[in-house]
Amino acid sequence: LDLGQIEVAAHPLTQFYGEVPPSWTVTGTRNAPADVTLQTYAGKWVVLVVWDASDPKSFTSLLPHLTKFYESHAAQRDSFEIVALHGPAIGSFELLDEKAPKGTKPPSFPVLIDQAGDTAKAYGIETFPSLLLLDPEARLVRRGSLRTLEHTLRD
Repeated sequence: LDLGQIEVAAHPLTQFYGEVPPSWTVTGTRNAPADVTLQTYAGKWVVLVVWDASDPKSFTSLLPHLTKFYESHAAQRDSFEIVALHGPAIGSFELLDEKAPKGTKPPSFPVLIDQAGDTAKAYGIETFPSLLLLDPEARLVRRGSLRTLEHTLRD
């Protein structure tokens, strides 16, 4: 039985491995300057989480998990930053705060809003949340994760 060849398209994000990915499109910031860019965090590892508040797990597991990591590595914070970039489902922090379950504390790390979703489109992200790791030169790390960052911070 000859099944021939199966063509599997590479995920668009793979083109940026080892490279500086496209600039962010940001329409709102919290805990970050209004003109925030990748270069704002030059010299630091950056965990970029592209997420969507329409998924309730974002508030119950994702953000608390990131907050726990952020707080438990406070001594190394000069070496890394977590940046949560929200896509087009939310246009303002007022709407984001309304979506959050009662008693949810906003994260202390930077939260950005990309109202049009241009950043996710440029990166080829279609699944939320998506976690990306950028090295201190702002290059995208293949298979980057919080675990990868944690091992790097230990060294």
